[in-house]
Amino acid sequence: MNEVALQKQIEELTREFRLSGGAVKDDLVELQAAIDRLELEVAAMKTFLTSKYSDFDEKFERILRRTKTEENPEWE
Repeated sequence: MNEVALQKQIEELTREFRLSGGAVKDDLVELQAAIDRLELEVAAMKTFLTSKYSDFDEKFERILRRTKTEENPEWE
C-alpha cells in the first residue's frame, strides 16, 4: 500500500473515531439527563411520602440499608 493510500485510510479511521466519540458523548449526556430526572422524581416521592407518613424517613433509611446489604454486601 502506498503512502498516500495509507494516509487516506488513517484520516478515514480518525474521522470515524471522532464521529463515534461524539455519539458516545451524546449518549452519556442523555443518560445523565435521565438520571437527573429520576433523582428529582425520587426526591419528590420521598417528600410526598414523608408528608403523608411521619415515620417514612426513618423506615425508608432502615429498609434501604437492609436492601443494599442483601443485594450487594460490598455496598459502601
